[in-house]
Amino acid sequence: NKTKSISNENPVGVSSTMDYDDDSSSQESGPPPPPPSYAPPLSPAKNANHAEEKKDDDMVPKEQFKDEEAQLGMTDMIEIGDDDESTELPLERYEAVLEPDSKTFEEDREPCNITKWVILLCIGILVALAILLGVGFGTGLFKSDEKSKEREFDPVGTTPDVPPPTTTSTPTKSPVSGPTASPTTDSPSASPTFADPMGSAVAAFMVDATVLENPLTPESQALEWLKNDDPLKLDPSDPSEENQIRIQQRFALTTLWFSNFDQAWGNEENWLGDDECTWFGVTCGGTRRRQLDDAPGSFVGLVPGVIESGVVDPQKIITAINLPNNNLVRSIPQDFAVLTDLTVLNLEGNTLSGPIPKSLEKLVNLQTLSLSGNILSGPLDLDFSVFPNLEFLSVFGNQLSGGLPPSLGQATALEYINLNGNALTGDISAVDYSSLTELEYLNLGENDLTGTFPSSVTSATKLSKLYVYENKLSGPITADFFYLQELTELYLGDNDFEGEFPNSIWGLSTLLELDARGNKFTGNLDNVSGLRNLVRLNLGENRFAGEISSGIGFLQNLEILHLYENAFTGTVATEIGFLQNLVALYIDGNELTGDIPTELENLEILRGLGLGNNDFNGQPIPDFIFNMPELKQLRLQNANFNGEIPRAIGSLGDLLLIHLEDNDLTGDIPDEMSNLDNVRELVLDGNDLDGDISFIGEMRSLEIVSLSGNNIGGELPENIGDLVALRELDLSSLNVGGAIPESITSLVNLEIFDCNDCRLDGEIPANVGRMVNLVTLDLGENDLTGPIPDSISTLLKLETLDLGLNNLSGAIPTGITNLSRLLSLNLDSNQITGPLPAEIGNLSALQTFRVSETRNDRVDGATGISGEIPASIGNLENLQEFVITRGALTGSMPDSITNLSSLRVLRVNKNFLSGPIPADIGNLVSLITFDVSINKDFRDVDVPVSQGFSEQIPTSVGLLQNLEDFDVHGNSLTGNLPSEIGNCASLDYLDVEYNELSGQVPASYGDLAKLDSFYMSNTNIDGEMPKEVCALRDGVLKYLYADCEFIGGPVCEVDACCSGCYMG
Repeated sequence: NKTKSISNENPVGVSSTMDYDDDSSSQESGPPPPPPSYAPPLSPAKNANHAEEKKDDDMVPKEQFKDEEAQLGMTDMIEIGDDDESTELPLERYEAVLEPDSKTFEEDREPCNITKWVILLCIGILVALAILLGVGFGTGLFKSDEKSKEREFDPVGTTPDVPPPTTTSTPTKSPVSGPTASPTTDSPSASPTFADPMGSAVAAFMVDATVLENPLTPESQALEWLKNDDPLKLDPSDPSEENQIRIQQRFALTTLWFSNFDQAWGNEENWLGDDECTWFGVTCGGTRRRQLDDAPGSFVGLVPGVIESGVVDPQKIITAINLPNNNLVRSIPQDFAVLTDLTVLNLEGNTLSGPIPKSLEKLVNLQTLSLSGNILSGPLDLDFSVFPNLEFLSVFGNQLSGGLPPSLGQATALEYINLNGNALTGDISAVDYSSLTELEYLNLGENDLTGTFPSSVTSATKLSKLYVYENKLSGPITADFFYLQELTELYLGDNDFEGEFPNSIWGLSTLLELDARGNKFTGNLDNVSGLRNLVRLNLGENRFAGEISSGIGFLQNLEILHLYENAFTGTVATEIGFLQNLVALYIDGNELTGDIPTELENLEILRGLGLGNNDFNGQPIPDFIFNMPELKQLRLQNANFNGEIPRAIGSLGDLLLIHLEDNDLTGDIPDEMSNLDNVRELVLDGNDLDGDISFIGEMRSLEIVSLSGNNIGGELPENIGDLVALRELDLSSLNVGGAIPESITSLVNLEIFDCNDCRLDGEIPANVGRMVNLVTLDLGENDLTGPIPDSISTLLKLETLDLGLNNLSGAIPTGITNLSRLLSLNLDSNQITGPLPAEIGNLSALQTFRVSETRNDRVDGATGISGEIPASIGNLENLQEFVITRGALTGSMPDSITNLSSLRVLRVNKNFLSGPIPADIGNLVSLITFDVSINKDFRDVDVPVSQGFSEQIPTSVGLLQNLEDFDVHGNSLTGNLPSEIGNCASLDYLDVEYNELSGQVPASYGDLAKLDSFYMSNTNIDGEMPKEVCALRDGVLKYLYADCEFIGGPVCEVDACCSGCYMG
């Protein structure tokens, strides 16, 4: 009759993907962290009630659709365990009554071999001493002055005067200052010396008494409470066993209390009162006879002679601690080790941290240990072989690391093991599961365990639920599941299993749930009919092939069918239409063809339908789909549907998600679409749809809208600001025109706003900074005017800002350098002026920076970005692309730019930069494009702004092994061409024209095996062209432009080598 339920807990630690009733108030609260995308539903509901308990969850496959669970908020926490509403772990345990040893100490001693006269002499001396002591105490001769001298601790001394015990209400935690977390240690240390009896008594049984040396530790505060504030005023010199037990119990519990001194508990009822058995969450009721030589369960560290033999009141011995979801913080007290009668320790659903104390191994009578839903860390290195009665172990949803403890396989009474949702590593077969013959539940999911599937698990023949999903398991599964004839749930998903799907699984007629998604299993569904009781089947994201077997029709209890992203061929099986309990059908991402069978119209309670990413031969969307009144998800993307969207879609009032993208749909978007005010995702991009954009303003529940690549027109509706839940809005490449409504700035939840190439005009709303959650703002390729709003500087989550190809003007707002998450900034082809912000180096995440000015007329005047390149640019260690062209930059290129080892594109051509190219340019080891061309002022003016780059080309250029494009033409470079350029094995384009270079072309350039174009005309280079370079004309070199001859003679012969000649 023992129960196995946990308060407010889903021991699996995950939620199902989807709650089709979308009733958040019905979700179970509990300690597990939020599940990852498409965490499997792991409910061990009773077989008889399985169909009734599994209706509204786990209907959405994990696939390419933008983290559906998070978008729709449709998680459904499913309780694992019995259906009762128990708020505590079970208190029942096997009692271990240890009878006292039949021999007394005196009976076990050897008799003394002495003569009678010696015995009589001893007796006489003792009588004399007794008389002398009696006289002394009677006359006051030996009386001590207790007012002037503190009483020394005497284990059997007199009892101090104390007031009678009183009951107190639960006090408020208000120490003078907060306790310091005690270090965790598992080995005893030397106890400090205490002048007071209570300190000595407590130190004697503590795991680590040295923590008492710090007055701020929870242990020190607990000790002070025992001495000064405990209403019981327990006497440490009282040798009675019950008194000593209560000192230990009250100390252990109050260390937990004072660990949480500044944190209000969920329930503190009666805590620190006169009876610890009435403290909330504490249960007493032991019946053990306690003696010093009891084993196991003897007292830890008590001074011999203090404990008297006898039976302790069983109602004063703590047997269970149940404090789930009680807002506990900090660590688990080590000194819980003294509570050796504990059968239940349940601290799940709190915020406890640190390691699991190894001292818990002293709790040898434990039957239930639940520490799940905390933030405990470190290894799970308890020796489980010391727990002969342990039945229930749950530590899911923590941060435990290290390997599985091999001793787990020696806790042979275990019925329930849940290690889900930690960071456990190592071989899953480190535990030999063959001895766990009582095991019914094993959950090792959501860890980082490796190795192959442990065959020893199949020896646990009582196993009902087995979860090893989301690990790093690999290889084929060779285990024979035939022996697991009680198995109802099997989750193998999201590993790296491969090979033929185990044939023995198809014969498990008891299975109700089978999830093997996200592996590399091969095989077919020919034997699927053997799983006749199955309710959930998920084989998505594998390599199953062949046709969907007609045997699927025998699974009449089936509610969830996920076969997405495999290689199934042929037509959709007609027999699927016979599964009238089916709630979710996802067969998208296969190679299915032909007509969709009309038998699917029988699926009247279907709520999720996925047929996308197949090829249905250009047929219209079947009308019967719109006769499924409970449909909530419709995924028909990229399935070669054509025709119009049926107007009947407006009758599906429960629809939450519509994916029709990448088909050949035409015609107007039905007006009835605006009636679907529950839709959260609307994705229609990549079709040829017409209509007016205004309909989206009526769909008030929208969170994601993607309509790009259609012929939809109109203007953004003024009521778009009413879509307060909107997170993504993609209207790129539509015919939407007009200005951006001011109301759009009310969309404070919007993360992505993409209206690239939408024919927008007017200005960017000045209050765009109100959209504080924006991550992507793409308004490129429009006709926007005016300045860049200063309020953009408040979009601290912004990662992508694309305003290129507009008519924006003015300076870059200096506050834009506050956007520390910004990855890409594109201001190309505007009329941006003014300097670069000096603090540009604050954009530590920046990868792309582009500002070009195509409207700049370098003949009539210089406009665009001006001033010098700030030296702080050297701080942008993630920068990959830096482009400022057709601007008015002046000064030299800062040496700090050579710090940018991730830089791939450096293009600052058509500016007025000068000075040398930095000597350490070879440090830019990732560089692919280097373009500093035309920085010389070629205008017909009396005083040119710049002569461009000068001095020699640095030899370090030869270190740039990834360099493909090197363009320095139109400057004032001097000296010879560096022979080291011949080491640039990836070089495709080399342009040194219009410089003052001299000398000859190095023969090493013949090693540039990928060189397509070499321009060197209008320089002072002379001599003959090396035959090694001319030889490249027989391979990849297509263009070689040089001056025909100089004073020193011809450079090359046109027909033999050069593509063109220019007179020097």
